[in-house]
Amino acid sequence: MPLRRLLAALMALIFSLCLPAACAEAPTEEVAAMRPVLESLLNASLCLERDYAAADPAFFWTALGELALETCRDDPLCEVADGELRVPRQKMRELATAAFSEYSDLLPLPAGEFFVRYDEAWDAYFVSLGSDCCADAELISGRVQPNDTVSVELEASSGGKSYMVRAVLARNRYLDGVTDPVYLYSVVSTQIDPGVEQRRERQVEIGGAPQSAGEVRFVGAGGCALWYCDEQVQAFTDAEGDHFRPVDGADAELTIAPAESEEAALAHLSAASERQEETLASGLTCQWIEIEWGERIERRYLIRGESGLWTATLTGPAGSEALDWLNAALETMELADA
Repeated sequence: MPLRRLLAALMALIFSLCLPAACAEAPTEEVAAMRPVLESLLNASLCLERDYAAADPAFFWTALGELALETCRDDPLCEVADGELRVPRQKMRELATAAFSEYSDLLPLPAGEFFVRYDEAWDAYFVSLGSDCCADAELISGRVQPNDTVSVELEASSGGKSYMVRAVLARNRYLDGVTDPVYLYSVVSTQIDPGVEQRRERQVEIGGAPQSAGEVRFVGAGGCALWYCDEQVQAFTDAEGDHFRPVDGADAELTIAPAESEEAALAHLSAASERQEETLASGLTCQWIEIEWGERIERRYLIRGESGLWTATLTGPAGSEALDWLNAALETMELADA
């Protein structure tokens, strides 16, 4: 009996110690209320292709305009008329305190044409309806840190692409001047993965015709980096190297790995096949051969740079778009620190 009581006491202690940590993983209602704020900051980053920047007027007002459109249409202090949402200056200040922990006053509006304007007669901001930014985010965790900030994670999507958003929240310093505050926290920072500096739009030739591709930069384990269209291609790394495969499951693949030696790299190319040479846009030089296996082709590459030597293999059905997408990725290969 004493041993049983001791075991029961230990189990109760372990449960009591683990419970707060588990609860800390799930976002509280106060943290969950920050979802539209974080979503609007993500929209601003994606629309402007820049990271969280509280002192940048374009970023500041893009985020606040997006937040107003998402949260203020049914606010009794606001009104929709003639294709615009009218938001009183005081209400816009409230939004700013939630989006930017360093907020002290509303920034000047960006110069030139912009979707937010100020009307002095109304002492209000007018936000054009119909924004093109449309990210959707789901808050998945919120952990209280020893300094009383909250680290949150969101899974987000926009334009068919997925993102992981990590943010830090601090207690809102301006709640004394707000009646029935909605946002008890302010955003200190946000980090988007893949980051905005790792995305771009580019025209690529697929099936003999130009197509627009939204590309993500992939940094491999062997010191090289590639840009690939994540709507068409998926990437991963294992012990054999970096792999790129079609999202739709087509039987094609590009594999890249650092060469163990000059001899091993040259052995990757068949002496019986005619070698072709080209220089990639990054300056890397490339030798390659092509082998036909029935209706499939295999290309073997030896790629040289000032600080590296790689082998690559591209396989797939001859003439397939899957090969074109993988080849488009290979042509962007560059040194990872470039």
